[in-house]
Amino acid sequence: MSTDADELIFIEEDEEPSFLENKSINYSILEEQNHESQLISEITPLQNRAAWQILICDDDLSVHTVTKLALEGFKFAEKGLEIISAFSGAEGIKIIEQNPNIAIILQDVIMETNDAGLQAIKYIREVLKNQLVRIILRTGQPGDFPESSVIVNYDINDYKSKTELTEQKLFTTLVSSLRTYNTMICLAESRQNLTALNAQLQQFNQNLENLVQERTAELAIAKEAADSANRAKSQFLANMSHELRTPLNGILGYTQVLKLSEDPVKYQDGLDMIQRSGKHLLTLINDILDLSKIEAGKLDLHYSLFNLDEFLKDLIDIFKVQATSQEVEIVYEPIGKLPKLVYGDSKRLRQVLFNLVGNAIKFTDKGIVTVVVQIPSSNKIRFDIIDNGVGIASEDLTKIFQSFEQVGDRAKMHSGTGLGLAISKRFVEMMGGKLNVTSTLGKGTTFWLEIDLLSYINPVQTHTTIERAQHVSPRSEAVSQQSLPSKAIANTVLPDRRVILELLELAEMGDLESLQVRVKHLEESDTELKTFTGEIIKLIKDFQLRKILNYLNTQMQA
Repeated sequence: MSTDADELIFIEEDEEPSFLENKSINYSILEEQNHESQLISEITPLQNRAAWQILICDDDLSVHTVTKLALEGFKFAEKGLEIISAFSGAEGIKIIEQNPNIAIILQDVIMETNDAGLQAIKYIREVLKNQLVRIILRTGQPGDFPESSVIVNYDINDYKSKTELTEQKLFTTLVSSLRTYNTMICLAESRQNLTALNAQLQQFNQNLENLVQERTAELAIAKEAADSANRAKSQFLANMSHELRTPLNGILGYTQVLKLSEDPVKYQDGLDMIQRSGKHLLTLINDILDLSKIEAGKLDLHYSLFNLDEFLKDLIDIFKVQATSQEVEIVYEPIGKLPKLVYGDSKRLRQVLFNLVGNAIKFTDKGIVTVVVQIPSSNKIRFDIIDNGVGIASEDLTKIFQSFEQVGDRAKMHSGTGLGLAISKRFVEMMGGKLNVTSTLGKGTTFWLEIDLLSYINPVQTHTTIERAQHVSPRSEAVSQQSLPSKAIANTVLPDRRVILELLELAEMGDLESLQVRVKHLEESDTELKTFTGEIIKLIKDFQLRKILNYLNTQMQA
């Protein structure tokens, strides 16, 4: 076969009936399997393609052969061709569905039916929504398929009669079509990128709107909290004004009466009123000072040895008169064996328990208030204050620990400042614990706390152990006796805290002679403690009892 540029390279098809006289191809099965095309997102970018894909859709095998020969060595934009063959309209559609990167279709008309090619074009454009592929219609019966009619009714890009499509014209047609396809792909990719950027921008705007809404909500919550705090402070100031004026009026009134009286003894009740009013006034002022110190971070705990049993009994005794006047029974219930001596801040612990027990009695009418004390674990002591009073609503449980907040009976609120629980909570946290509460409205409330309170070990048993250990060897005592393990604090090696507690008790009793003997035994058992023991012996020789107590308390907290 000649390959001259002007020689026809296609064989004309046999005459076939007009496509207008035949029914369309039944594409119902294909349409059921087809999903909405997402061609743009499926297309491979041009820079990632190795070749241009060309589909020859013709039922004549010789057309495929001759076309491939004519296009051998063809290149456009430094890319060659990948030619794919289809021999029916249905097969062509299937190939297009599976290969969205096909750039050009050389489409015959008459194949399995008279208009199979035209129906395939319609399906590709309207069902597959593929507007990018360049479709060149090639027909051997241009009379049956007039160009003017086909170009208007079908979305094709070029119309060629097989008799006119020489090798040179085929080359020109493909270059023109690929140039157009290349431009359309670039536009599609730009549109795709623009769509992605627009989606990102919309997402960003949505996120920004969400952030603005969240921030607005947070600001609204913060504003409400600030307004609530201001209202609480205003209420507090009103209450405080009332609380301060009442005792002051009592003090000033009775003072004037006593100044005019010739017999002060006659007015003993007035003196008692002055004393109660003064104490109440002092309590209010102390609460305010404690709160200001806590918020400024300037409140410190002061640890010392105290008798836990006496401490609790004294606390219960203080409230018995008030409880009896309200027909409330107050019960002290120790569980298990409690240590006699403990090391902690008795003043702040008393303040916490005083507040909790006082509240329990205040909000209980004709009931029982129980103070339960137990040891849940080593060096921990738990206090439960249980009442069967009015209880607290669940929505108010988070408010009661806030400064200036009061809940419950309005009449009973005026007997407090709204600071007690807030201060107590902070004290408990400073003592290594947490203040908890459970309550059922109308049935009662339970407050409980666990704090670190180091127990004191019997000094007689410790002393006996030391005496017995001395008969073995001075150094073995540090190993065999649990009360003597050491730890390095700064540049001074200290004995165990329980040993320091023993020394503290001897100092508290003022028994300097026993203290000196115990310190010397301690020094002989472990020479690394010489700095610690030497300081105490020096203070003992100078009879500096207060400095000894300060020194031991300082080392206890180290």
